[in-house]
Amino acid sequence: MSNSISLFTPAVSSRSCHTIALDYIKSFARQILYSAQMHYHRMFASDLISNVEWKRESAGLVVLVHGLRSYPAAWFSQIKLLKRYPMVDLSVPSVTKKGMCSLEEAAFPILEVLKDYAEKYPGKPIGVLGVSNGSRIATWLEVKMRKEFPKTPMRISTIAGVHFGSSQMNLLKRLGAVGFLYPQSLSEELAYGSRKAKELLNKVSSALPKKCAPRSYEFFATTEDLLIPDNESSLPVLGKGEKRYLLHGHSHDSIVTAVAKKQVSGLIAWMRQF
Repeated sequence: MSNSISLFTPAVSSRSCHTIALDYIKSFARQILYSAQMHYHRMFASDLISNVEWKRESAGLVVLVHGLRSYPAAWFSQIKLLKRYPMVDLSVPSVTKKGMCSLEEAAFPILEVLKDYAEKYPGKPIGVLGVSNGSRIATWLEVKMRKEFPKTPMRISTIAGVHFGSSQMNLLKRLGAVGFLYPQSLSEELAYGSRKAKELLNKVSSALPKKCAPRSYEFFATTEDLLIPDNESSLPVLGKGEKRYLLHGHSHDSIVTAVAKKQVSGLIAWMRQF
């Protein structure tokens, strides 16, 4: 099963029905494997502990933000790779209410972590990686840091993001089932094309303030994502030189492991510029 990453192109429909069916079978198998690994790390692994105090000579900070109803252990692959860079600080927070709340309520405690680091290490780079609903938190944090600490360089890397909402949420609304699964405020925010989604994307796409440190953006998605089937939502166009990658044969969750090496190596190379 190949984990190859390709630059995003809209020519997804050119795949044959046989290839599409095979990719879905692969994604189901990989989902089972990923879920087993994630829960193992959540229950038994000790390598998921992130820094509680910043290093004396930190080279930068990496923050990993999980998705809805998930856990920090979702990042087990990235955490293992990042442990190879002892000079980089690492924070893997448990998102408030597992993200089952408004964007601001989920993101604000993590913003305090970023502000604390940026205050103690002016000009040091910060990378925020988000998966699924964590993608919204990652971009919200970047926008806030533009005003709070404009001299802090930031890299935003998201996987299976829900930047423009998900059509699955709209479907649940039409079926009258959304109220049983999500709080109203969250379901409104995550609807495809929601006002909240448009507002945040507009802010991210807007010009950086004068003397603001550079920004870097990259987005990963998979054609077999059943929770966020809208690849244009996971791979937004910002017009800021962002990189977008589309994989085949991975689920909404298993893609996290599939892109880990590329995501972390790119992040470390970016940090070394500062």
